[in-house]
Amino acid sequence: MPSWAMQLYVNQKREWVCEGINPDDLASIDVEAHCSEYFRANNNDKTFQCFKIMDTHDETLGIIVMKYPNIERDDFEVISLFVYQLSAELEGRLLNEELERIAITDPLTGLSNRKAFDVDLEEWLKVSQRYPEQYFGLFMIDVNGLKQANDEYGHHMGDQLLIDTGHLIQSVCRQTDKVYRLGGDEYAIIVKLGDNTGCELLKQRLRALLEQGHYASLPNGDKVKIHFAMGCASTESHDAQNIYQVADKAMYLDKKAFYESTGLTPR
Repeated sequence: MPSWAMQLYVNQKREWVCEGINPDDLASIDVEAHCSEYFRANNNDKTFQCFKIMDTHDETLGIIVMKYPNIERDDFEVISLFVYQLSAELEGRLLNEELERIAITDPLTGLSNRKAFDVDLEEWLKVSQRYPEQYFGLFMIDVNGLKQANDEYGHHMGDQLLIDTGHLIQSVCRQTDKVYRLGGDEYAIIVKLGDNTGCELLKQRLRALLEQGHYASLPNGDKVKIHFAMGCASTESHDAQNIYQVADKAMYLDKKAFYESTGLTPR
């Protein structure tokens, strides 16, 4: 049975999968140095037949290496056909993964979108029903002043305000927390293991952002201060089925208090 190795470029690790080949012998293979989809490589007394795995846009998806001194024409054609079929399968899977990613990603901010939120919240409700002691928290967040920013500076500023607000919110969340843009100027955070204490700590970090005075800025120098209203709830204190309504109501009251304290007109 021939010795072979394969390396795919669709992940960050780029590890070799080998059968009968020492990965150390493959370190000298420079795929980028060869324009052809097939090339030979030598390492001391070993000769490797190398086949690039290419997609339809001539991007390299990986490489298959066979340890042969020479390769017969019939073998070459069989291997080439296998590599072609493999590349088509890989490209199809990558395309499907990308389409799935796009379907649950907000194109403006790069955060997860409303569809992802609905799916994830439903999953957490199921978990909470089966394991009531596994608390989770929910934050509802609404940007203050988006319409004013659009009216005064244009939609480019409104978009930048949404992007920067999303990044700012994400910056104070743990890796286990998940931030969503639900649409318009609405965001949400699902807090894994979010008991009352955990939600209160996140609330304090979000409040600190507002007190520090962060701004969304355009290249021409226009700046708009970032401010948002928020409400939160934890399943430690509230029934999981009502957590969305509780957090949303708290956010609405926070927004109302902001406009009453500033004298601004809600728009």
